[in-house]
Amino acid sequence: MAVAQIGAEHTEAMRRARVDGIWPYMYAGWTRTRLAARVRETGKGSAVWKADYASPVSACWHSSLSPVLASLDLFDASYRTGQEVTTKLFLINDSWHDANIHVDIILTQECPEYIPEAPCFDKPVSKWSYDFELKADTLTDTTVTWKLPEREGSYWLTARTTGVPGRAVLSQRFVRAVDRPVVPEMLREYRYIVLGADGAAESWFRSHGLQTARDFDELKPRKDVVVIWNAENLTPEHKRRVDVLREFVSAGGRVVVLGTRHWDWRELCDVETGQTCGSRVFRYENVNHPMLSGIRPEWLIRWNGLPGTVAVGHLDGPAVEAAEKILWVCEPSTCVAAEIPITQGKGTILFSQLDVQRHVNRSENVYDPVAEGILINMLKQTH
Repeated sequence: MAVAQIGAEHTEAMRRARVDGIWPYMYAGWTRTRLAARVRETGKGSAVWKADYASPVSACWHSSLSPVLASLDLFDASYRTGQEVTTKLFLINDSWHDANIHVDIILTQECPEYIPEAPCFDKPVSKWSYDFELKADTLTDTTVTWKLPEREGSYWLTARTTGVPGRAVLSQRFVRAVDRPVVPEMLREYRYIVLGADGAAESWFRSHGLQTARDFDELKPRKDVVVIWNAENLTPEHKRRVDVLREFVSAGGRVVVLGTRHWDWRELCDVETGQTCGSRVFRYENVNHPMLSGIRPEWLIRWNGLPGTVAVGHLDGPAVEAAEKILWVCEPSTCVAAEIPITQGKGTILFSQLDVQRHVNRSENVYDPVAEGILINMLKQTH
């Protein structure tokens, strides 16, 4: 289903851009479309999936390659609960005939799976309806306004087009309604030593009324939290004082290293950063780390803003093998978040390669409440 979703979104994007092309996957054996057609024609054999489609990709091509299609131009997945959203809807008529179509914008709790008659359409969370007249061989766009539920959760938004011969066609997107993250009062009791800070870091801590400092003299394990916001901004003076931080961690202090593409402070945390990144991150089996408190597994997929990056790289090296691994990208061997033991010490450092810094400024279009919720979790003295 993930392959079908990605393929459909890419195909729709190319059609919205009026890209000419030949789509060989429509006839490729791995889509099993020919098998489904043969089953329908002969009545022999069995389609391997459901609703007369041989596979999810077969179902998605029925919609995304339809000559007449209403396509949602919607990439971002994360929104606030109760938020009203205006989205572009592209009306595509690649046929030689005018078309009068009806479009239902349907919000459901279940994935329609590109099945035009999906049962979830009969019990929508919300529904908005439109009628359009499309001239032959035209591409036009309009806007539709829809609203997220007041209840936090994961949903699907679908534009279902009817009015042309044959089955309905779908343009579907996953969306999530997330409560706006709240900084608990307990976090205001700590002092945050922010190393490698930039304007975004200063703005975020200040906007939430959190105490910050850059000098890490006389660190107190139960009072201070050290945050390495941007490792590339660390100074030689910071690195010369590695023993101070190591003593702090050994005494129970908390150090959090946020996502970085380059890490050379091996004396503090003996890890290497790799280049494997991605827009889909997964929990290791049976892991329930406090940094993921209140975070649903499907919320670790495609954060707001192109290209939807969730992890900026992976962690490597012997220290990672001895760590408590929390999250991975692409495959379990590529860890992106872990509690890593410090060399010659008893404490651990939370090292996260999640792209949180880029997604926590509420005034920017790429803001994602999931990323901000994870950042707040990482600052708590709970592990």
